[in-house]
Amino acid sequence: MSYGMAQSSTGMNPTTANTGMMKEKIPKGYSKGSINQFTPEQMQLFQQMFGHVGPESYLSKLAG
Repeated sequence: MSYGMAQSSTGMNPTTANTGMMKEKIPKGYSKGSINQFTPEQMQLFQQMFGHVGPESYLSKLAG
């Protein structure tokens, strides 16, 4: 849940990502940039915790 906070420009935000429905527009003379919002340690924890809720996880099998 983002609670109204904008996502980074990593393609996770459907209003800026090229999803087939909407395409981002970058004015001529400008380039796209992004700033990491999380430290490498936070990203490692996120990826590790995401494994606990994936479709092949123990938790998912219990829920099924």
